[in-house]
Amino acid sequence: DNNNNNNNNNTTFIANLRAAFSPPKNNNNTNDDKSSWTEMLRASPSLLAATLSNFSLYLGYASMLTVLPLHASAIWGATPGEIGILFSGVSALGFIGAPLGGWVADRFGRKAVVVPSAICIGLGAGCLSVVSSFSSFVAAVVIWGAGNSLITPGLTAITVDLAPEDQKASVLSLTRQAGDLAFLVGPIGLGLLAEFASNSHALALTSAIVFGTTGFFSLKAVETASPRQQSRQKR
Repeated sequence: DNNNNNNNNNTTFIANLRAAFSPPKNNNNTNDDKSSWTEMLRASPSLLAATLSNFSLYLGYASMLTVLPLHASAIWGATPGEIGILFSGVSALGFIGAPLGGWVADRFGRKAVVVPSAICIGLGAGCLSVVSSFSSFVAAVVIWGAGNSLITPGLTAITVDLAPEDQKASVLSLTRQAGDLAFLVGPIGLGLLAEFASNSHALALTSAIVFGTTGFFSLKAVETASPRQQSRQKR
């Protein structure tokens, strides 16, 4: 009898130990699937389009930092000080473009600002690949910079709109990682292309990627109603 009791106690102890260290069972497999970034992107072409647009946006930033100064020096002999002035001027566009982009996104919808802004980015990079004078160079940079400043509010807003209520921070971190990936592969890839081919090739590739992701975004991303539109729908 004592041996049987000891065996039972040992069996119970082992069972409790396994239960303590075993992961809890989750009967809600749907929530587990939703928590997966891969599953979220597969389930939502709109979210995938927004993520790719974030990638191309940051790839454009990488191209600006890596190729643009070299191209400016080659086209019109820009000095470091002149390149600094050029970048400061592009940044100054954000004081006007960002609030304007946010206003358009709230009033007319997110895609109404994202798509035209992305077209400006692709157009600016593409024009830079073929410019041959100082004035045309500056004009192309202004177009590119205007697109950069206008797009951010609308792209961020549509990303938040598309995210599930309980995973908004996770989705924003996903789009940020898309940008980090662009900064990881962009500088070295575009830099090598500029070195072994030309600056124009690197800028043309940037433009092509931006136009490609913009086309995908315009086809796949659904328009999320702005607060103004939602209030009209309720009336």
